[in-house]
Amino acid sequence: MSLPHENSTSAGALGGVPSQSPAQSLFRGADGARVPVSVVGARGYSGAELTRLLLKHSSADLVAVYATQGFSPQELLPEAPESLPGLPMSSLQPTAVVFLATPAEVSIELAPRLLAAGSVVIDLSGGFRLKGASQADAMARHLKHYGQTHPEPELLLQSDYGLVPFARGVPASKLIANPGCYATAVQMAMIPLLRAGLVRLDSMSVDAKSGTTGAGKKAEERLLFAEVDGGCLPYRVGRHQHEPEISEGVATWGLGDRARYAEVNFSFVPHLLPVRRGIITTLHARLQAGVGESQVAGAFQEAFSGYKLVRLASLHEAGRESELRLQRVVGSARTVLAWHVRGDQLVVFSLIDNLLKGAASQAIENFNRALGLPVETSLLDKEGVL
Repeated sequence: MSLPHENSTSAGALGGVPSQSPAQSLFRGADGARVPVSVVGARGYSGAELTRLLLKHSSADLVAVYATQGFSPQELLPEAPESLPGLPMSSLQPTAVVFLATPAEVSIELAPRLLAAGSVVIDLSGGFRLKGASQADAMARHLKHYGQTHPEPELLLQSDYGLVPFARGVPASKLIANPGCYATAVQMAMIPLLRAGLVRLDSMSVDAKSGTTGAGKKAEERLLFAEVDGGCLPYRVGRHQHEPEISEGVATWGLGDRARYAEVNFSFVPHLLPVRRGIITTLHARLQAGVGESQVAGAFQEAFSGYKLVRLASLHEAGRESELRLQRVVGSARTVLAWHVRGDQLVVFSLIDNLLKGAASQAIENFNRALGLPVETSLLDKEGVL
């Protein structure tokens, strides 16, 4: 692949990180016109959903989609216009915004070159998420959890970790690291509680369950229908790569300092459900003395005030258990948060579609941030299925 380089001030210094925010340069320069975008990894589950969302986004002009080899976008998505090319990654050309729905090692290779060519990069992989308490710590954590030495430590530290709505306003970097699916669901539940000081840090445990699309399209024996059907398989117990991401995000927005990530001590057990898509996580925690249901409800209401892509439910209200059905969130860009208090015991359920809020629709939220648009732009019609 050969990417053209631009001698433009928008590329900025330090490996393409801009001297001004991408939303200012894109939004002002566009004057309401649609922004040219492309998707790399469009044949994967998340990449296909992202392509679908971009096709109907009023501010996006989807120029091309890429995969390992050339393909027909129309065979993948019937709504794709005939004019949309499905190209091999070897012919990748930069656009104003490039979405990387690729494995971490591919994103780490492509992102610096796209940034140097002037693109805003929204990366759906884990390639630029872990920052640690210092550059050395970030490098060590990435090596431990992703199995490779990160070749771009400056970009890793300068990337914008885009957990919406806690990541607010225009991103400070042209490189936006889209959060992982489990990490999104868990942090949406944890951050409001710790920000309000309602739970004991040493009391938290998370039971998490995901549909099989969370593992991607790569053929694996454990993902065969005959292996998955009828089961609920725990996997990567104690070593899931989203655990350190959760602790950093919760420390950043829940405790006010990313360097305090070691204080966010919790157990995390993911399971594979025999369904295509959807995530439900269950957070168990002990409340601080004197804390009751009203304080829990208040913490969630305050944290998500003005955010239109969430539904909140107290399970102390009759009939709210219906919010716990995965069918109601699959196909939706929303997060559902529901809680129950008994004495000092708190249970919080967090439900998302792993391919939408866990990947593609959150990438659109970050695209909207980069353009200075309301984060819910083009996403409110995604209301799930019955």
